[in-house]
Amino acid sequence: MSANLDLMPLLGVNPSKTPKARSKRPLPTEVHSQAISQTFRKIVTAPLQCADDCKPSATKRRRSRTTEPISGSSVLPMPKDLIPSTSGQAGPIKPSAKFYCFGDVHGELEGFKENLKRAKLVDDHGNWRDGNSSTMVQMGDVVDRGPKSVESYQYLEQIQLQALKHSGKVIRLIGNHELNLLEGNFSHSKYQHPDQLAEQIKKDIISHKIQAAYWDGKYLYLHGGLCSSINDLLVSEIRISKGSDYAVTPQDVVDRINDLLITAVTSNCFDHPIFKSGISRKGSQPEGGVFWADFKELHFCAAPGVPQIVAHTPPLFNEPPIRCTESLGLICVDAGLCAPLGGKNAFLKKKESTGISFYVKVYRTWHKTFKIPK
Repeated sequence: MSANLDLMPLLGVNPSKTPKARSKRPLPTEVHSQAISQTFRKIVTAPLQCADDCKPSATKRRRSRTTEPISGSSVLPMPKDLIPSTSGQAGPIKPSAKFYCFGDVHGELEGFKENLKRAKLVDDHGNWRDGNSSTMVQMGDVVDRGPKSVESYQYLEQIQLQALKHSGKVIRLIGNHELNLLEGNFSHSKYQHPDQLAEQIKKDIISHKIQAAYWDGKYLYLHGGLCSSINDLLVSEIRISKGSDYAVTPQDVVDRINDLLITAVTSNCFDHPIFKSGISRKGSQPEGGVFWADFKELHFCAAPGVPQIVAHTPPLFNEPPIRCTESLGLICVDAGLCAPLGGKNAFLKKKESTGISFYVKVYRTWHKTFKIPK
């Protein structure tokens, strides 16, 4: 995966669907809403010229030489014709299968339910729809910042159980905020009894209700992302146990990450580099672990050969809610759902027969903003 990739603009907004201006003088709240609408129209229709802006300076290049993507033996072979199965392993592709991905929730339960309703995954009461066999991934960071952290966590557990009854599947990942709870760091927890929630998260990890990573046969799902140095370390650890000539697959890496999470939870030891932040987050290691890598960081040091869907990095005010590279090798679905981060509703839909679609809400109206043909 090459560095300095252009971000793909989000297309498809129909200006005629935006609210018409009133003849009378609008109220202050209406002026604010119209300004937001105009800003979003610019965001989703204007190309993002960031290839040059994203290039590191000469100083940064010298500092980041050790973090550039490494080609060769570390590139993971890409299995073909795979899709998620109920066991968490990859299985044969079904052309009619629908797959949805949702970014950080951060306690914004009502906004999250609105996303699920728009995706037709749940009914008006928030329950999983009867007969819905779709698969969805929630990318972690369910807690903190917003008003309903515990309720959001419990709601995901509820629809996970409901989906199983209808041959659907809800895959729950953990983010750096859940990791903070597991490590006993409650500095961001503005709700009662965060220690009890941490214990529940531990139980759910051990019982495989929640995991750190997922592979659907084409994309690797991680809250932060997989940097090249972390990938190299994981590949070497896998080959120590399976042989130096073993051809490591993305599923092997996912299994290794999830095993490390279970080991860390049971031993209460989070010393492995996948749990550590990098220099972009004032950490001690060059690149962030799988819970901490930032989207812009991945542009220069993502593990080569493995397309990734990540979250963790909310958009800036002038950025689209869902961002991706031109090759679609990197996609970030953290739209900034909770109010302190912008309150933007968005999600990703993936269907084998039609490709990838981004759904974004722009001033009360949902838009299918981008579609990749098969």
